[in-house]
Amino acid sequence: MRTRMTAIVAVLGLLLLVSGPPARAGRVPRKNSPDQEQPKRPEGKGFGLALPNLSESPVFQRAAEVPPRPPETFQAKLPERVGKFSRKEMTGRTRWFGPAGTSEVHATWEDDQGNTIRFDLLDPGGLPPQMSPSYRPFPAPGERENVAGAIREGIVIADCPGVAEYRLGERGGKIEIVVGPRVRITVESANVRPADLRAFLEALPLREIAALAPEPTPDFSDLVPQKK
Repeated sequence: MRTRMTAIVAVLGLLLLVSGPPARAGRVPRKNSPDQEQPKRPEGKGFGLALPNLSESPVFQRAAEVPPRPPETFQAKLPERVGKFSRKEMTGRTRWFGPAGTSEVHATWEDDQGNTIRFDLLDPGGLPPQMSPSYRPFPAPGERENVAGAIREGIVIADCPGVAEYRLGERGGKIEIVVGPRVRITVESANVRPADLRAFLEALPLREIAALAPEPTPDFSDLVPQKK
């Protein structure tokens, strides 16, 4: 059982590549409000790879307790213009892994000088990012760490914990934040300073986005091997 569970977690690690919030203790029963639209899972369709039967996995069964919100609900909250940046493109999709799913929104904003900001939003539903091998906890606010030559600095934006990543002497950077209990937003640019990326995020309706996905991911401590 442990070998099979480890294999399933390894597969999930290939699917969830975005860092997220710290693990949450305790499991809370989930109830979906009837007025909250949820994306429909296509019958008979999954990720399309030769994977274990995820519908029989207790990990994915528990993750299915918290379905992702449709990407359109998040897209409706994103303004066409943020400061001097105008939105150029935006796409969204929902992906299903057995009974559980995630929703994604990707967009690009650009200013008159051609400086661009890439925006990525992920609602993991009930799939926690802690299962991903690439998961790295955020530093505490104000603390810094050096990872492969990049500075990672813990920050807070509108009560949303996150991390700013940048390299000394380079103009661009990346910021990741956790909005509400589970939604993760990443903005990055090769030619926009981290301070301006932060101002971009502060101008977004983060609290409204958080309100769209108020339920946290379930607790998996009894099912998933804990990272040390």
